[in-house]
Amino acid sequence: MKLPKVLLLMFAIPFVMGGAGCPSRIKPYQPIKEVARPVPFCPAPPDVERPVYEYETVTPEQLRDSGTVAKTYIITCEQAKHYADQLEEVLKTLRENSEQWSEMRARLLQEGVDPKILDEMEKKYKK
Repeated sequence: MKLPKVLLLMFAIPFVMGGAGCPSRIKPYQPIKEVARPVPFCPAPPDVERPVYEYETVTPEQLRDSGTVAKTYIITCEQAKHYADQLEEVLKTLRENSEQWSEMRARLLQEGVDPKILDEMEKKYKK
């Protein structure tokens, strides 16, 4: 028994059109790869105040006394030495941070982190 073509089309069209309008329940599989994202942090160097040197406070009248000049010279030298020590400590800290970042960068590159990401972070934090 053959069905007329009209009946066949009446049943086939709703199934085809209904299937085309419904979203697919099958989701494409996309593998997820977890990548450790570095959070680079370099603390700001401490504020080192420039000292007011003793020689800057001496008046012209005090410069006539050789004892005051000698005392001022000794105090100024001590102030300069202390200030230089503070600056050297800041430089030492910055060098250590730089070495740590270089080691972290090498390790991240070995783990497969894209070098472009690391370059962007460096540019961002060099500002």
